[in-house]
Amino acid sequence: MSSRVDADASLLPEEDLISRSFLSTVLALSLAWVCTFLLGGMSGWLPVEPLHLLNSLGFALVTVALLVTLRRQWMPHRKVAIVYFVVLYLYIASAQFLMPSDQLRILLFYPALGAVLFVLGYRAAFLALLVSYAVFGAAVLSGAMTVSPVAATSFLVTLGLTGLFFRIFHRQAMQALHLVAEKNALLAAAAHRDPLTGLLNLRAFHDLMVAEMSEPNAQRPVAVLFLDVDHFKPVNDQFGHAGGDAVLKALAAVLKDAVRQEDYVARIGGEEFAIFLPGAGQEIAARVAERVRASVEKMRVDMGRHPISITLSVGVAVSDPPHPSPDALVRAADLAMYEAKMLGRNRVVDAAPP
Repeated sequence: MSSRVDADASLLPEEDLISRSFLSTVLALSLAWVCTFLLGGMSGWLPVEPLHLLNSLGFALVTVALLVTLRRQWMPHRKVAIVYFVVLYLYIASAQFLMPSDQLRILLFYPALGAVLFVLGYRAAFLALLVSYAVFGAAVLSGAMTVSPVAATSFLVTLGLTGLFFRIFHRQAMQALHLVAEKNALLAAAAHRDPLTGLLNLRAFHDLMVAEMSEPNAQRPVAVLFLDVDHFKPVNDQFGHAGGDAVLKALAAVLKDAVRQEDYVARIGGEEFAIFLPGAGQEIAARVAERVRASVEKMRVDMGRHPISITLSVGVAVSDPPHPSPDALVRAADLAMYEAKMLGRNRVVDAAPP
């Protein structure tokens, strides 16, 4: 998994969900804030200029429309965010010129900058910072805002530092999110993969069989091959567990190459393996089983001066609709495999219908 943490790059599903949820929260809080401001202005409790009151009403209506659009997913949330932040900055900019009585109106730039960064990323936040500086400068130069040089410097520096702090926090949060995503991916792999061979484990194999033997796939034939390595104990006795593991890993690679692309290969346990063949009737299953057996017979595992060769006993169970349970099909293939052992090993035996 990439170590990327730049929010401007393509998002992980988790990042996309967080961004959408955060935008929804920003819209809801903005609506609550501007409605409170409108009530105060219309009731006369707050001295609000009529034009700014009208702007506030327009901003509230746009926010409601965008909130509904976001909730109903009529538009990608990033497009909703772009429209919202453009309108928000127009509203904040107008407040700098229309509300001279509000001496703290420049504080609106601070939460807006953080919201842009969390939803749209660093480049958009840098653009928002430049817009904030430009609006502030225009308001001061036009006389709409009177501030001392110390106050102006404080605003310019603290807004930039706030943006930097937001970026550091966001970067750390995304790194943590990626770390959690990586750990979850490893846990998911561990839950479905055999750690030695990388093949499916028994649980994942069973789940896939259930899915493939259920609707809408239930009307096609399926087959299971049950495989057991012949005389595997002497391999472990002679070469140790390291040698046995090397054989199993090499065997897994050969099995994956010998089956069809749509087939599933699993390590059931120890030296036992299983292959599920969706859509395979008797002829296809027999052909795949023989190809698997022959490929393994030709396999050689290099152990220095003593290359190891092995053979397989293979049981084949084929089912036409209506299918028995996955366990019954595997059990039938297992019994056929034991019959192959009794008949001399290194052979394929077909099971009786399950």
